[in-house]
Amino acid sequence: MPEHIFPILKKHDIPYSEYKNNSGVPCIRFLKSKFKTFLEGLKDNSFDIHLPEKMFHLPGNKLRAILDGFWLGDGHSSNYQKAGHTSNKQKVYSTSSKQWD
Repeated sequence: MPEHIFPILKKHDIPYSEYKNNSGVPCIRFLKSKFKTFLEGLKDNSFDIHLPEKMFHLPGNKLRAILDGFWLGDGHSSNYQKAGHTSNKQKVYSTSSKQWD
């Protein structure tokens, strides 16, 4: 977060606070702002993310920026050896939302 996410939030003047969850994982809480209001309209919970249809028709560079942000928050690198097989995946995105998938 300090290396990638905090600079983006600061660049766009998005207010936030930092904390760690019960497992010690660093988390961000967005404070009152237009950005937080926008995000609140996109999901009811992590299983029900509903992006506006118009977002799927954005230019490629904007879609890439959305995916890059999603990866920063919920993705991981999957270049590891597992059960004798080597993965060639550079990025893995994890989601419980059928629409976002």
